[in-house]
Amino acid sequence: TSSTIPKDTMLHFEIPQRTRQKIITAEDAVELVRDGDTVCVSGFVSQGAPEAVLKALGERYENTSSPNNLTLLFGGGPGDWDKRGLNHLAKKTVTSPPMLKRAIGSHYGQVPAIAELALSNEIEAWTLPLGSISRMIRAQSTHSPGHITNVGIGTYVDPSMSG
Repeated sequence: TSSTIPKDTMLHFEIPQRTRQKIITAEDAVELVRDGDTVCVSGFVSQGAPEAVLKALGERYENTSSPNNLTLLFGGGPGDWDKRGLNHLAKKTVTSPPMLKRAIGSHYGQVPAIAELALSNEIEAWTLPLGSISRMIRAQSTHSPGHITNVGIGTYVDPSMSG
């Protein structure tokens, strides 16, 4: 319970009044993202990706260097093989921490700017099967403890195969 946690270690994040309604602007939505957060993005290629929110998040970083050190979780490569979708989040500056610290996804082909960060070892990156990521996201949304699968055992996604 919260009474057993010292008050100075409790995380408290007040949601501003203007964002308590169900429909808010993209700019207000991205103000809720803090440094070090995990951002989960839906969509498959350009279908269903929150383009306005991703663009606003990238612009916020360009203007303020925040949020930074984000973990990105995605499945179906929400992007257009060019500049849209997750490509808005492939930002870095010389004087500030990069926008992304790590990416966990299935399809990097549609998000070449994120793939380039991974291939150049500028971010940590994992590739997992799309079905497994979808089930992980579903488990999180239902507050389940996780998703266990044997998909990928003996392949490149199997941690015991690295070495």
